[in-house]
Amino acid sequence: MADSGSDFNDRLKGVDRLKRNKPEERAERERLRKELEEDKARRAEIFGAQKAEREEKAAAAAAASAAYRDTSTSQLSIRTESGALRHTFPAETTLAEVRTWVLEEGRRVAVEAQRAAANAAAVDSDGIGAGRTLGATGAEAAADAEAARAGRENFERQTARLREGARALAHEGTLAEVWLPEGGTCTVFGDTHGQFHDLLHALELSGAPAAGRHLVVNGDFVDRGAWGLENLLLLLAWKVALPERVTLLRGNHESTSCSSMYGFLAEVQAKYPGKGEARELYRACKRVFAALPLAAVVQGVTLVVHGGLFRKPPPAPAPGSSKRKGKGKGRKRGRRAVPVELEEWPLVLGDLDDLRASGKGGADPDGLGARTLATDVLWSDPVRGEGISVNEGRGVGLCFGPDVTERFLRHNRLGLVLRSHEGPDARECREDMADMLGGYTIDHVTAAGRLCTIFSAPDYPQFIPEGEPRYGNKGAYALLEAPDYADPTFVQYEATLPRPDAQPYYDMGDDGLLDSDEEFAHDAADHSAAFMSDLDMSDHD
Repeated sequence: MADSGSDFNDRLKGVDRLKRNKPEERAERERLRKELEEDKARRAEIFGAQKAEREEKAAAAAAASAAYRDTSTSQLSIRTESGALRHTFPAETTLAEVRTWVLEEGRRVAVEAQRAAANAAAVDSDGIGAGRTLGATGAEAAADAEAARAGRENFERQTARLREGARALAHEGTLAEVWLPEGGTCTVFGDTHGQFHDLLHALELSGAPAAGRHLVVNGDFVDRGAWGLENLLLLLAWKVALPERVTLLRGNHESTSCSSMYGFLAEVQAKYPGKGEARELYRACKRVFAALPLAAVVQGVTLVVHGGLFRKPPPAPAPGSSKRKGKGKGRKRGRRAVPVELEEWPLVLGDLDDLRASGKGGADPDGLGARTLATDVLWSDPVRGEGISVNEGRGVGLCFGPDVTERFLRHNRLGLVLRSHEGPDARECREDMADMLGGYTIDHVTAAGRLCTIFSAPDYPQFIPEGEPRYGNKGAYALLEAPDYADPTFVQYEATLPRPDAQPYYDMGDDGLLDSDEEFAHDAADHSAAFMSDLDMSDHD
């Protein structure tokens, strides 16, 4: 029993300890409760501040959005070399109207800037006046230096772009292969001939190159129009930026003979009066010309080519074929291979394998030797009659009928040939062919497929002699899309008018414009050589 009494005492002591500890536990619990309440208050304060900040930002965003959604007007601000252009347009203003305003306002600002510079440089002492002082004033010298610096920077940028473009094109073969992703589209433009503003308009309609949308431009970027250089630089910029989505092909005007005669060389010289700059820039352009592919096959079924079909080139000289090349005193007699004369080689239709294996034609395809195929591609024309023959009208290239087109399509497993090369002036001289007033024609319809011509320079030519009527033709481009990439949709468009004032840069002649069918007359090459010789540009690199 004693043990029981001891246990009882121990239990009493334990109860006393618990009683003593309860106030401490209560105090601890109270402290924890206060900390929790303080923390909760702090968090509520922080949350409230954050909520207020969010509400303030939301209100500001809503106000900004409301202001943005006010589409009754739209503000435009453009910085130019001559000054800033700013204007507020009504919401219903069209892009064409905006473009017209920008062109006109740009000219006005430029004129005012020039006038201000002239007034600042004016010196009235000795009654000489602005711009006619015996020595340049400080203002004149500063203006001249600034103009020279800006001109040099622009020249260097454009020359660099031309070099980049030539490098990008050099990696492509003579025949470009265009393969589209599933559901992709391909837009094909024909001749644009220096009509820069019309090219911009057409690109707005068609959409710029993008994923699933390929662009093919079928030569003749330069000549005839006043902005051939701008055309070329814009297209090269697209090519450099998106090389897999842009294909640029060569036209007959991307050559030394044509570009030196029909305005492009004179355009370069006018825009860069420094003789050395003009020569360097033109040489860079010629390198671009020589690097351009001659044709493209889209999705394996459509051939895009500037002029038309081509003959099988003469074979390379046989290894044992040679002629004496002079005795050479004290040396072994030299030997050289003799190519087959073109007149001796039968006129046989070529195929895509011949095109793939050929060269691009150099700076100036002249229809001779290894350049025969390139010249045919750039200069040939379809005709209504059957057969294939030398193009007597142009003096170079071929004429080919629908039977030849059908044979070519069947042999190469194609369904469509898209070509360019002929505008309304050329078709006016060909009574057997449809005119080009609508921007495109369907020239050959065969059991194997079709041959069509597209021309993308509306209201062509840009320049006509005073008093002569205009053709007023539309431009057009071809849209190739799934499921049948050999069945194009033609999109027509009008010219962008009014055009900025410009000069033609080439001689239109007393009897009107030089006709396209006469472009490659034999005196053209002589004219070209003389012109470039006068300018110290007679290199043919």
